[in-house]
Amino acid sequence: MADMKAGRFKGRGVAGSEQYGDAGANKTLQVAIDLVLPELGRSVSTFLFFSKDAAPYSIERLRALGWEGNDIRNLKGIDKNEVDVEIISEMYEGKQQWRVNILTGPGRVTLANTVNKDEFAARLAALGISVDGSSSSSGGGGGGGAGGGAAGNSASGEEPPPF
Repeated sequence: MADMKAGRFKGRGVAGSEQYGDAGANKTLQVAIDLVLPELGRSVSTFLFFSKDAAPYSIERLRALGWEGNDIRNLKGIDKNEVDVEIISEMYEGKQQWRVNILTGPGRVTLANTVNKDEFAARLAALGISVDGSSSSSGGGGGGGAGGGAAGNSASGEEPPPF
């Protein structure tokens, strides 16, 4: 059996491996499913959470595996499809942990609020940000990253993402 390593791999659900439970102080419902990863020569478990916000994503992952049913008690078909699986190594309470995610979708995002190229360039210039790395503003607000302040978001009242 090969050692566990981080990365992206092909995998398939194991029929009958599902376990139902809850987790954490809030007793969030979860289903654990084993996935076979031939490249690693082993099986791993993924955890699908069913809070109000997480449930649609967990159902999407079950569908990606091949589940076609509507009764969560019967996950027949989870061994039907090969899926992309991402394994991430994380430290949790001083111990190495492995997070196993079933990847869904085409791997791309679609922005909810798009602007055309000319408007983007004009707004960037209005912020005093130059693509050559120089800044035409004297006040500064950081190195031009996504979180350069609320000035560019004052019209919508939205804050930039925390990264």
